[in-house]
Amino acid sequence: MTVIEEGMALEDLKIELLTDIAGDDGTDSMRGDISAKRKQFVEKLDLWKEQYDRHVGPLLEEAAAAVVVAVQDAVHASFPLAAPDVDDPADDDTGQATTTAGKRRHPPTPPPRPPLWHEIDAVRIDLPSSYDPRVQRHASMVSVVEVEKTLRQVQAKAALDEVRTHIITNEAFKIQKHNVSGQKATTRATNQIRKKQQAINEAASKYRRARRTLITLGMKREDRTYRELKPEDVRKFTLYSAQQQLGQSKETPSWIWESFSFVEEQQDEKYRDFFDDGTGLWLLPSDRLFDMFLSVGVHWFRSSALKQRWDEQVRLLEEEMRRTVRFFSHFKRHWSKKADAADQLGLPGEAAYARK
Repeated sequence: MTVIEEGMALEDLKIELLTDIAGDDGTDSMRGDISAKRKQFVEKLDLWKEQYDRHVGPLLEEAAAAVVVAVQDAVHASFPLAAPDVDDPADDDTGQATTTAGKRRHPPTPPPRPPLWHEIDAVRIDLPSSYDPRVQRHASMVSVVEVEKTLRQVQAKAALDEVRTHIITNEAFKIQKHNVSGQKATTRATNQIRKKQQAINEAASKYRRARRTLITLGMKREDRTYRELKPEDVRKFTLYSAQQQLGQSKETPSWIWESFSFVEEQQDEKYRDFFDDGTGLWLLPSDRLFDMFLSVGVHWFRSSALKQRWDEQVRLLEEEMRRTVRFFSHFKRHWSKKADAADQLGLPGEAAYARK
């Protein structure tokens, strides 16, 4: 594991620790877990800083010094770190929905954070993406910047795969809830759906953070692979159809479903079994397992049907273009003959009309 990769792992551990602290229920077990995780975080952070200063520090100092000389000391107060900037509200990681007017519905104000939360939140993990763009572009930093960029791409793809996987399994849980009976089973199914929705939100937030970092590393916002993930994009696959129910006529598939490669690349054994044959997640009667398996199969069949429809539309458009060309070519020859005939008869007016 490279020092950049270790830093990214520390970022994930920091976010996980902050989440646990914010959700502390006051129980001894929770406090014990937080204490152990905090100790682990601090120990790993100290070791990482030592390695980072040894391997990346000299490169950073060289780049920063060169930039200062080039701009004649005209640098901002936080240099060599990047200047503070306001995050793009359209690409935040809150996952909050927007109104029809495009205004974001702000969530309720969270309760005050405990001192430990602020202590951990203040810890900086400065990777190459944290520095001024001019520092990043310096020759001495190119290699480490490229390493982080590659790792962030992997991170973004993995997070998006998690979003897709959790959405599919969440739909399966909903089918399960529909088929179970009894208060205990219904409550269990409801809790599963709630936890799965939380997992979807966390994976979406992770993707958004990775994408923002890629942008600071030079990726264009218009990149077609790592697109902006809006709240309305995080939804199950929907096939556009003129026969859809009222109010759904404009609902088209989210861009996240343009690829299903994540099914083949899934490494988690329980999800692997689920994608293969619908088992591995629940011990349910075969009819319910079949229903859950359909929640994956329907994605594939809808996607396949949509592709066939697009292929057919392409063929129709190409044929229409060929017929259009033949139509105009025919009348070009027709009126050219009329113009030539009018010239031979000494009728310049008719010839001009035919050629107009």
